[in-house]
Amino acid sequence: MGKSKMNLYNEIRSRVPEKFHNEPCFVFLADTARLGVFDSVNDLIELLDNDIKKINDWLSGNVMTGNVEEVAIQMSKLDKLKGAKQYLMEYLVENGDN
Repeated sequence: MGKSKMNLYNEIRSRVPEKFHNEPCFVFLADTARLGVFDSVNDLIELLDNDIKKINDWLSGNVMTGNVEEVAIQMSKLDKLKGAKQYLMEYLVENGDN
């Protein structure tokens, strides 16, 4: 992908329908893309996948013994990560091979 890093943010905003732009998962995705540290959609998906795995691993070890408030915080983060990834998969990944 020969696009500048800031164009990833613009591409996400243009390809995801505007009706979703105020949804928490989209706002999280746009804020993450705005950081300008990702070269491609695949780089961003890789980050999201890594974060999803980390939280899933944490939850699997702490859901029964962890602090209820911390579990709720981690589950909320997980929802945002999964939602952000869904926007990328649905509107930006051409062939869905990720």
